[in-house]
Amino acid sequence: MTLSSTSQSLSYDPSMADPHSTRSSGGSQNLDSVHILLVDDRPENLVALEAVLEEPGYELVAVDSGEEALKVLLKQDFAVILMDVQMPGMDGFETAER
Repeated sequence: MTLSSTSQSLSYDPSMADPHSTRSSGGSQNLDSVHILLVDDRPENLVALEAVLEEPGYELVAVDSGEEALKVLLKQDFAVILMDVQMPGMDGFETAER
């Protein structure tokens, strides 16, 4: 699966760095879905996380930096955040402190 809302390949889609881009693993948007934020600067890690979390009822949002994660968090609530701690720029620890 991909981190895109339309493709079904195993490649990273850089558009997922857009905080408005989401992928619902259940196929359709569901108000009861669990919103999960994935934060990692390495595309292969985002692909791996999505593969593990591919379950109906999960809505995955992936971004590639701490800065982008903070922007997304201002607009949407998440039940779970999975974040890399070793990222360039703002690392996961600094992001979590903010």
